[in-house]
Amino acid sequence: MVTTMWARIDNGAVAELTDIDPAGRFHLSLQWEMADATVQIGDLYDGQAYSRPVEPIEELATRQRAKIDAALAAALAAGMPYTMPDGTDDVVQTRPEDEPNLLGLAIEARDLRDAGVTDAGQVLRAQSNKLYAMTPPQMIAVTDAAKAFKKQQLAHSWARKDEIKAALEASDRAALEAIDW
Repeated sequence: MVTTMWARIDNGAVAELTDIDPAGRFHLSLQWEMADATVQIGDLYDGQAYSRPVEPIEELATRQRAKIDAALAAALAAGMPYTMPDGTDDVVQTRPEDEPNLLGLAIEARDLRDAGVTDAGQVLRAQSNKLYAMTPPQMIAVTDAAKAFKKQQLAHSWARKDEIKAALEASDRAALEAIDW
C-alpha cells in the first residue's frame, strides 16, 4: 500500500512531513506539496521535484576521515589472528590498552632469551581467555607479530587518509565517496 505524504516547504526545502492531508488545516501562507515516502526532511524542492541536498565536500571528507578512524579502532579491537605454538588458532589482543602488556612481555622475553632461558615460562592470555605458555623466542615472535600488525593497520589508515586529502585537494567527490577501509 502506497501512503500519500505531504511535505511542508520552507525556503525551498522540506521542513515537515505528514501523512494527513493538510488541506484546510493550516494557514494559507504555508506551502504543502504532495510527496512520496522517499522524501525526507531537509530535501530540496524546486517547484517540480524533490532532490537531496549535496553535502559540502569538506563535510564529506570529515565524515570519511571519521569512518577511517572508526575502522582502525575496530581493526585493533578485533585483534590479530595468530597460530599459537601449540597449533591453536587464536587472537592476540591489540587494543591500545593491551599495548603496555605486550611491550612488557616482549622486554621480558628478550631479557630471558639473553640470559639463556629456554623453557616455556612466559604466559600470554589470548582473546579467547586461554593461557599459552611460551618460550622466550615464541613470545618474541608473537609480540613482534602484534607490533607489525598494529603498524600495518596504522599504515593502512594513513594511506586512506592520504587518499582523502588528495581527493579533497582535487575536489573529486566521486573519488572521495569511493574511499573505504
